Amino acid sequence: MIRIEAPKGNYDYQNKYFTDDTKYHCPSGLPAKKEKELQALTLSAFRTVGCRGWGRVDIMLDSGANPGSSR
Repeated sequence: MIRIEAPKGNYDYQNKYFTDDTKYHCPSGLPAKKEKELQALTLSAFRTVGCRGWGRVDIMLDSGANPGSSR
C-alpha cells in the first residue's frame, strides 16, 4: 500500500510526471488495522468486477482515513 502526498492535495498529470514535490509513502503510515480493512475492501472490489491475476485499486480517504464516496 502506498500513500501519495501531492502539493495542495492535487495529484494530477503535472504532479505525477513533472515535479519532485510529490511524495510516495511506503509503508503508507496508516495503522495496521486500517491497512487490513482497506486491503479487504480492495480485494472485494477486485473480485466483484471479475478481475483475475493482478490489478490496482485506487482509494481516496477522507480526513478520518475512511474511503471517500463519489457524492
